[in-house]
Amino acid sequence: MLLTVNAGYAWRRRERALLNDLASVAQSCLLVFVLATLSGVPLAGVVPAFLAVMLYLVGTVLYVKTMIRERGDAGYLRLSVGFHVVALIAAASLDMLLVPVFVLLLARAGILPARRLSPVQVGVIETVCCLLVLAVVLVALQELPAGSALWIAPASQPGSTSASAKRGCHSVPLRSQGSGAARPRLRTRSAGPGGVLGEQV
Repeated sequence: MLLTVNAGYAWRRRERALLNDLASVAQSCLLVFVLATLSGVPLAGVVPAFLAVMLYLVGTVLYVKTMIRERGDAGYLRLSVGFHVVALIAAASLDMLLVPVFVLLLARAGILPARRLSPVQVGVIETVCCLLVLAVVLVALQELPAGSALWIAPASQPGSTSASAKRGCHSVPLRSQGSGAARPRLRTRSAGPGGVLGEQV
């Protein structure tokens, strides 16, 4: 259905229409679930990542329009800033790690449209914002429910294979006792005297 929307706007040569852009954003965000399925990660575990990426990309569509095609349009600017406020609130409900990044996104949506930036400058700034969002989402993924974190264990020293590894598997808690540092959950299998291989749970 989303592809039909894109095809319809392409046929009418209106590829830059807002609805067409939003349909493309939705298709891109749905890839999160595709990758989760291929990785064996429960779909429920990546819903926060999907929502965070969706909030970012929709806000970016509106912001970029206020910088280029709809520059000077007060209505678009209000829509962009208003959406970013809602996105900030929604991001805070997903994970507090997202708050600083979405505060930055709100600031750029409210301040930069008043400045005359070239498309290249807009693109460079957005690339930095995109990498920040990606980094925070990846950090947040490390705190997925037990059994859904993606991790590869480093090989142990020769001769240090533990008794639990000899049994075939060993589960490590997501968070260690008495420590605030996140520890991914993993399963290990013995690889002989040479070391221990980590395997995704």
